[in-house]
Amino acid sequence: MLRWWRLWQKWWQWSKTHLKGSLQFISRPQKLNDHAKAKISDRPSAVSLSSAASPSVEQTTLDNAALQRDILAGRPFSLAEAIGREGGDFLKGISPVPPLAQAIATVERFIDQHLLDSSGALKATLQRWATTDVRLSQQLHWQSLSAGELALVALHQIISELLNNPPLFYEFVRQVDMCWGQIYGEPPHFKVPGKPPHPDDEYAHASVHQALLDCLAHLTEKISVNSEKQ
Repeated sequence: MLRWWRLWQKWWQWSKTHLKGSLQFISRPQKLNDHAKAKISDRPSAVSLSSAASPSVEQTTLDNAALQRDILAGRPFSLAEAIGREGGDFLKGISPVPPLAQAIATVERFIDQHLLDSSGALKATLQRWATTDVRLSQQLHWQSLSAGELALVALHQIISELLNNPPLFYEFVRQVDMCWGQIYGEPPHFKVPGKPPHPDDEYAHASVHQALLDCLAHLTEKISVNSEKQ
């Protein structure tokens, strides 16, 4: 029993001595790490160096702050607005309406305002006839005048051709009669060669011819005024 007691005392003394040394050995790396951390903390960070070296970082930060303010203000993102900001005044001074569309609108408006026609069939036929004529688009190649002015020049050529070409004028009046029949749901009164016009025919050849002459006179005056403004 005494022997075991002495062995236990020796083990206790040995463990206290060696355990304390082991703990001190283990704690040394921690102290070295703390010392290294203190040195590292004194050094400038990589982020601060890159920020000082790159001036664009500050601008990017300001842009991000502005974006955050917009988000916080509840302002929705708009692709059109973003394109507008980037594009600036790239399209400044350019009409959003294509030249051909401007020309067609000018022709239709002029016919509607200067062609006498109570039923509307003559206006509708002349508008369709003129806006589908190739000369309307061909005139747009002349850059000295606007699309509207060039459209009036083309319309003058088209009406003049109708008045000076009897077979073409005959076909034109036939289409006017057809349009009238479609509007009112009645059979059209076509002209029969060698016979007088039908008493109910609103678009006899003589009346259509005169209406086109009056429209051409207004058109000539309008073109002359535009020429004087140049």
